[in-house]
Amino acid sequence: MRVIAIGNPFGLEGTMTLGIVSAVGRMMPGGTNYTNPDIIQTDAAINPGNSGGPLFNADGELIGINGRGSFEKRGRVNVGVGYAISINQIKNFMGHLRAGIDSDHATLGATVATADPDASLSQMVVRQM
Repeated sequence: MRVIAIGNPFGLEGTMTLGIVSAVGRMMPGGTNYTNPDIIQTDAAINPGNSGGPLFNADGELIGINGRGSFEKRGRVNVGVGYAISINQIKNFMGHLRAGIDSDHATLGATVATADPDASLSQMVVRQM
């Protein structure tokens, strides 16, 4: 299936990339062991800045929300391996939120550490995302 990913990779607003659905049911990388049959793997370029953008099929139907590209341990981008969360999963999650049901699999995607209370705001930095 042909797909279109839209986002703002590297700050380039309104960028559109084309690809195909390579697989479904993948484990989303990033330190979690959460596997979902509705994770879409695509070869459409999904780079930093694309996450949260739409993934459309060739008929213009929203089929997912871009998650992230696949990065190997040294931070290099693995071109041709990107992930999106299926619109079916998003609808399910939104239903749970509306009903007040807590999610047991969502992550913030950031590591939080206790800051020195005597440190100034300018000394606080983001070390990892």
